[in-house]
Amino acid sequence: MIEKKHNVHIDDTIQSYTRQMNKLRDNTYNLSEDDDDVKNRKLKEAVEQMQAQTKYNYYNQFEIIRGVKIFLLPIIAGKIIKQGGTSNQILLANGDTIEKDQLDYEPIENARYSSIAYGMYESRAWGTLTTQNSRVYISLQITHSDPNTSCQSGYTLFSIVDNAIKPKFSGAPTNIPLNAVLFTQKVYGYPIDWTGAIAMDCFINPNGNVIINALCQINLPEDFCVQICDSYAIHNQSAS
Repeated sequence: MIEKKHNVHIDDTIQSYTRQMNKLRDNTYNLSEDDDDVKNRKLKEAVEQMQAQTKYNYYNQFEIIRGVKIFLLPIIAGKIIKQGGTSNQILLANGDTIEKDQLDYEPIENARYSSIAYGMYESRAWGTLTTQNSRVYISLQITHSDPNTSCQSGYTLFSIVDNAIKPKFSGAPTNIPLNAVLFTQKVYGYPIDWTGAIAMDCFINPNGNVIINALCQINLPEDFCVQICDSYAIHNQSAS
């Protein structure tokens, strides 16, 4: 590969400046002193045009580059073809090519996603759900707001959607109890401050649904929040 030491772009830029300055001189030479505004406008237009042309490398005809050619400024082209390249290759910045099927994509399993899902009337006020040593640790405050709430039985607060951390059992599946407190009165002006605490039954079933009020069966209010602070084992041995 033969490297071209001569920078054609610099020569082209100098020639372009020279041509435009000569053209500008010819256009303004015959203007009288009363035409200063016209002179200034033409000067401004010429300078702006020259500045715009220095931002890119312009070639008005098809060009074949052999060896190495150095461009100091960005290149705008409808198509750049590498000799011997194929349609399933990608041209890299260093001049190499790579098959598009060989790109090292990040596995989809590593994409970020939520492990839990809420109903349309629930939202997370604070807290996290984390896993460590085959256990799932829940520390969440879930708020509920529905003017048409009418429930005196079990109510699904949220669901685990990641199958890897749903409860699993060696034998017959069962529900796993969780510690929870329900609050019925919101303190206005403090987004996460609630009063009116009520001890509330809560469990997670094998499908990953976290359900409250299955035993208490109180008439749930239109607005309430539930704090859950507990953990459960992912792999469980069923009682005989």
